Amino acid sequence: MGENKLKKFFGVTIAILVLIVLVATIFVKEAKILNNNNDSSIETKIENQKEADDNKKEPSQESKENPTVPSDTKKPDDKKPVEPEKVKPEKEKPKQPAPVKVKPMVALTFDDGPHPQYTVQILNSLKKYNGHATFFVVGNRAEKYPAVIKQISKNGNQIGNHSYSHKELTKLNEAGIKKELTKTSDILQNIIQKKPSIIRPTYGSVNNRVKSSAGAPLILWSIDTLDWKTKSKTTTVNKVVGKVKDGDIVLMHDLYKPTAQAAEAIIQNLTAKGYKLVTIDELFAARGVKLQSGQVYHNAYKKK
Repeated sequence: MGENKLKKFFGVTIAILVLIVLVATIFVKEAKILNNNNDSSIETKIENQKEADDNKKEPSQESKENPTVPSDTKKPDDKKPVEPEKVKPEKEKPKQPAPVKVKPMVALTFDDGPHPQYTVQILNSLKKYNGHATFFVVGNRAEKYPAVIKQISKNGNQIGNHSYSHKELTKLNEAGIKKELTKTSDILQNIIQKKPSIIRPTYGSVNNRVKSSAGAPLILWSIDTLDWKTKSKTTTVNKVVGKVKDGDIVLMHDLYKPTAQAAEAIIQNLTAKGYKLVTIDELFAARGVKLQSGQVYHNAYKKK
């Protein structure tokens, strides 16, 4: 064999060997990839099969924790009872305000004035303790002391009619009764531009003729201090303090110095005990009572 042919033979042989090595290498790589895929597929199948087997053996954890039980059936052997359906709480109703406590009330009343000194002293005591009262004035004295009448009204107190000359009305005829009352009403109208709406008959004397002729409610009292008789500060105070009760009407007279002194002590004491000192109109309005003409009223006690 010639030298050139020999070289050509070896070249072809080497090329074939290189080709074989490349093919073998490629084949080996493909085989590895195929094996890996098969292994993964097999593992996946094994895991899936294992999971399926486990599912057959016992329920899932979720099933254990939340067993399906009909809403109207309760199994006696259930380990965990079915919780009742939660009810939405009702909206809280707004709280009602606490009722306002009403103070007990007393009406202090003063007859036969006005007096230029003692009536003013009583007015100052009332103002000091934020109280009010009712003054049943005599017409001929109102004419004499109009400035005091104006102060009574200005301070928020009530003025009532106590006749013109303090005659006992039951001893008068109908015309005489009307004259005594009308004259005083006209005087007060001229002084304070307001006529009195209530009457206190002189001496507390009332009969059918007085009732029919009055033309206004007749206000008497439930506590008589007899201050005009005793003229004692201490006695007058004791007649009221410790005995007075809600709805009482107290009778005093503002013509006497001991009464003015007693009134100040009474006003201070009752206010400290929680009483509200009011006018006659205020007292009966608080009880829901509409005063009627010709009717007699002694107190404003609450009905039981």
